[in-house]
Amino acid sequence: MMLKQSGVHNRAGRCRQGWRHTFSVAFIGCLFFFACSGTQQLQASAPIHGEDLQFELLTVGLGEGPEARYGHTLLRVMNLKSGRSINVNWGLFDFNAPGFLLNFFLGKLRYWVGVENDSAVLRAYRDHEKRPVLIERLNLSIQQKEKLWQRVREQLQPEKKYFWYQYFFRNCATFPRDYLDEVLEGRIRAEFSGKSASQSFRTYVRENLNKPPFFAFILDIVMNSRLDQEISQWTEMFYPPKLREYLSQIPATDDNGNPLPDQMLLSEPRKLVDLPDVPSDAWQLHWFFAALSGPLALMFLICLCASPGSRKNPRRGRIFSFLCTGACGGLWGIFSGSLGLIMLISWLFSDHADLHHNANLWLFWPLDFMYILSPQILAKKQNRVGRRVVCFLRQISIAHIAAMICWILLSFTGIIVQDSSRVMIWIAPVAALIFLAIVRGTARKVLVSKGN
Repeated sequence: MMLKQSGVHNRAGRCRQGWRHTFSVAFIGCLFFFACSGTQQLQASAPIHGEDLQFELLTVGLGEGPEARYGHTLLRVMNLKSGRSINVNWGLFDFNAPGFLLNFFLGKLRYWVGVENDSAVLRAYRDHEKRPVLIERLNLSIQQKEKLWQRVREQLQPEKKYFWYQYFFRNCATFPRDYLDEVLEGRIRAEFSGKSASQSFRTYVRENLNKPPFFAFILDIVMNSRLDQEISQWTEMFYPPKLREYLSQIPATDDNGNPLPDQMLLSEPRKLVDLPDVPSDAWQLHWFFAALSGPLALMFLICLCASPGSRKNPRRGRIFSFLCTGACGGLWGIFSGSLGLIMLISWLFSDHADLHHNANLWLFWPLDFMYILSPQILAKKQNRVGRRVVCFLRQISIAHIAAMICWILLSFTGIIVQDSSRVMIWIAPVAALIFLAIVRGTARKVLVSKGN
């Protein structure tokens, strides 16, 4: 499961893959030197006076891949005397790092904060990723600028630049939010922590991580009720567009916390890269559900309407019915068994609390891998397949139906608070048909074997 949310970027991985010749490596080294020289220019000035600094907030629009579907936030720092500027980026990681996917699954992703020059930002978003970039000035007092720069400088130190990434609470937008709140004496938190957000985390997963459309649906299944908790606007600032929106609503303040007349915290918006956001694939989701549920439902209908065969050969209809039922069970076994196993392993071993105690385990069981054997079990003769195996498959299906009824009742009564509405609407009815077909098919199998 790839969940590189909050607009983070894999520039370290891209550089490693795309530049392999000596000349290219030397060229990147030169770029890195000049990018770092801007940092050294800012760090070497002692003391640093606030009147020499200017801060700007860069908000990057939505991109193509799952890692870019939340947008991105950078903080630009400019030395007005030297004219140099750096862009502070809290979204750096190396996709080629050993065990990256395993560490992501375990919830132990190590990110770092770094700096990029303006040309690197333009190259990444205008030329490569084709994403819009909006830049706005942060109106801070001299003392506030010095304090903010001191906090940024501290985290840019080699021993402090690494951090454990969390897509909702420690990402590219939450760090600048927290630092700005600190220099403004807690004004941002006080303003927005008591206001309810318009959306839950699950809404953002469903609406943003839908390129490709099945990605959001799988995440919707494997992520638990923590995504459905009410969040405040302060928490909602994990989403870069919301960070910009809410910061633009509060006025600038002086060093004593007094609002400045006719001056907002954000001002002078201008488009650094004038491109549209990459559109959503949400409208394609119904085609995904149709592709997933349609064949299973069709097989079930064929199974129920299967011809009993001719009078001379009644076994023909029964065999056809068994094969259709077995095919439905086999497909369900692959789909449900895989999801159930992922959710169980995540609960036991992952540090992602959003993947624990999932209510969808009422429907998706790791034991459902047994259904993969249903085509063989239902197609073979009784003398080759034990009745105990057939009865066991039947009992699992009956247990599934009972568990599904309990799951739906507990959800509607509010005992289960996880939003499983999409699973109930699109998956549960098809699953119920499959379980009924398995119960019917195994019962007929036992009767046929007794008759023979």
